[in-house]
Amino acid sequence: MGSPGLAYGYSVFSHTQELDILTWNTMLRGLVNSNRPRRALQSYFEMLQWSRNVADRFTFPSLLKVCSLSLELKVGKYMLDSDLYIETTLLNMYAACGDLNSAKVLFEKMGHRNEVVWTSMISGCTKNHCPNEAFLLYEKNGGRWVYPDEMTMATLVLACAQLKGLGVGMKLHSRIPEMGTRI
Repeated sequence: MGSPGLAYGYSVFSHTQELDILTWNTMLRGLVNSNRPRRALQSYFEMLQWSRNVADRFTFPSLLKVCSLSLELKVGKYMLDSDLYIETTLLNMYAACGDLNSAKVLFEKMGHRNEVVWTSMISGCTKNHCPNEAFLLYEKNGGRWVYPDEMTMATLVLACAQLKGLGVGMKLHSRIPEMGTRI
């Protein structure tokens, strides 16, 4: 089953009579974090089939990570919820699976976009070799965030490298100290 801790945890889990949603979520997260996405998905379906538990807002982030690790885009598309954390995780899954169009559609539909959401979308563009779109998003954001964080700036530096845009990179680099951001 992988690590000794996961094997022990699974042993306790499988011998527990009454499994509540917290126990299921913990097991799912353990399987995902141990790079066992298929087993995690199988456990989720077992939960639906054999228990009275219903997935909650803490279940879906693990399931979306399962989908991005195993490239199960079809399963992930059905897990959208109004929770910002879940939506951001779903956005990351779309981008990781190479479906940047679905990530963009979700991004545009999101009512609230914090720095994490903006950075996730910028990162998704960069990971999918669309550095121009990453910079357009950064500019579109304008004054919506006080200062981009280190993750945002590192992602934009990567986009500069993809563009082979030394001038853009130097301009970005010159703005880092004035924003109070460190890289």
